[in-house]
Amino acid sequence: MLLALILASLAHVSPAVDAVLAHADRVRVVVAADSRDAVIDSLAKPVERWGDSAGFVVELSAEELDRLARDPRVLAIDLDSPGGGALLESLPIVRADVAHTLGYDGRGVTVAVLDTGIDGHNVDFAGRIVAEHCFCSGCCPDGTSEMSGEGSASDDNGHGSHVAGIIAGGGASAPMGIAPAARIVAVKVMDRNNRFSSFTQIYRAMQWIRDTQFDVRVINMSLGTDSLYAGTCEKDSVGIVVGPLIDELRRRGTLITVSAGNESSLTSAGFPACHPSSVTVGATYDTRVSSVNCFSGAAQVDDVTCFSNASAAVDVVAPGAFIRSVRIGGGSIELVGTSMAAPHVAGAIALMVQANPNVAADRFEEILKQTGHLVLDRRTGKMIPRLDVAAAIAAVPAPDPPMPRRRTARH
Repeated sequence: MLLALILASLAHVSPAVDAVLAHADRVRVVVAADSRDAVIDSLAKPVERWGDSAGFVVELSAEELDRLARDPRVLAIDLDSPGGGALLESLPIVRADVAHTLGYDGRGVTVAVLDTGIDGHNVDFAGRIVAEHCFCSGCCPDGTSEMSGEGSASDDNGHGSHVAGIIAGGGASAPMGIAPAARIVAVKVMDRNNRFSSFTQIYRAMQWIRDTQFDVRVINMSLGTDSLYAGTCEKDSVGIVVGPLIDELRRRGTLITVSAGNESSLTSAGFPACHPSSVTVGATYDTRVSSVNCFSGAAQVDDVTCFSNASAAVDVVAPGAFIRSVRIGGGSIELVGTSMAAPHVAGAIALMVQANPNVAADRFEEILKQTGHLVLDRRTGKMIPRLDVAAAIAAVPAPDPPMPRRRTARH
């Protein structure tokens, strides 16, 4: 009990860490530190470094954690939380069909999907998966924790294929996606149960995209940690460590769309939804429903779903119930969740990039918020923008005209 009180008094140690130590002898934590390598050397324990960032993951006893928390070089300590995926007839609602009639289909734009993988043999993605990789602890297709090349992102759950179908499905066996001609980078980061064991594998996937996939303009992550963060989390250890990578991707023109999560929280969200540099997406109903899990009664089209998290981190909402998209092996299936909402926004960003690839990522996010159709979240009494693809594209500044060719004087 005394140790728990000491840890609780150290502001940079997450309360979630103490909660785990109340029931276990050891805890796996994410540590953000100045002079990271020196801190690691002082531990004299096996750690997993998060690339060239300020962070690393280590498993500690309560006593070891207490010593580490007292190191002035340590900025923050948090639980290395596991997590999972936050589980198309919606095209007319978000007016993606209007964008299609105007010729916008995502052609020439590359999107990355970090998920359970993608069914690479599905006709809805034929010829458009340009790269595959796997970062999944013991759950890559060959049984390893990292794998590259064709087949490395093979989907053994279905969640990732469904999400990718909403973004960029070609419409051959399931409803057409928002950006049906976009190129796809498939990254498997979750297992057959739609789970990841550590955010380390998500971080490594994001780093791989930064270092090798320079054409990617939007990354969709329909996933989140089990740990929830109130408000925003840029000062928690995962935020300190991963935030600079998200910001670096954003500066080069790559936005990250993230599902808000399905815990019905009005104040909290998992990571990376809680980070202000993510484009965090809540869910609305795309059809009238009589009941769904947390709700009884008659929900209307554009009502914010009862399961969608609604913290201050949520930027926009999009249809998430009930969404029909790609099924493994062909055909379609309906799924429900904020996981289905985020890829609507990812697809919209692909169309906006097609309209003008030179617009900054920050401006794209501003346009999404400014042009969205305002809907009421009856739980909070607040209005929030619901994605309007056609309006967003119309607000994208026109590309600069090409410079006139200079004539060469003849002699």
